[in-house]
Amino acid sequence: MLHRSRLYTMILIFLIFPVLVTSSIAQSGNYRLPPIEREQKLMTRFTYIFYSELDRAGAYISYDSWNIIQNILRNGAIALAASTPNPEEINKAEKNVARLAMAAVTFGEMLPSGEIRLGESTWNKITSRICPLWPFC
Repeated sequence: MLHRSRLYTMILIFLIFPVLVTSSIAQSGNYRLPPIEREQKLMTRFTYIFYSELDRAGAYISYDSWNIIQNILRNGAIALAASTPNPEEINKAEKNVARLAMAAVTFGEMLPSGEIRLGESTWNKITSRICPLWPFC
């Protein structure tokens, strides 16, 4: 199990710092980048939003659940980056990332350690209740 402070340090180094260095995708016009670069920037932004919402709710996830979340966010970034998204589409996707995070807090299994366990059955429950949620499902 990853210690909470170590997880926050990893998030700060790998997710928040790149977001602070570069401006928002929608505001800077980076939505016109080649698809692979759009995908990478969207993935960074989606991950930042997701974990910010968890932090705001006072929750964090288990390491095992991290892989599931990364796959869902990556699929959304790929789907959105495949087109040339406009700022409104990017903003809608970002709001849907926040909805996804709040659904995880609502439906996840709270462990004694304070972690929210998000297993495959939890994600099935979440997606059956909130999907379709563009561009993730």
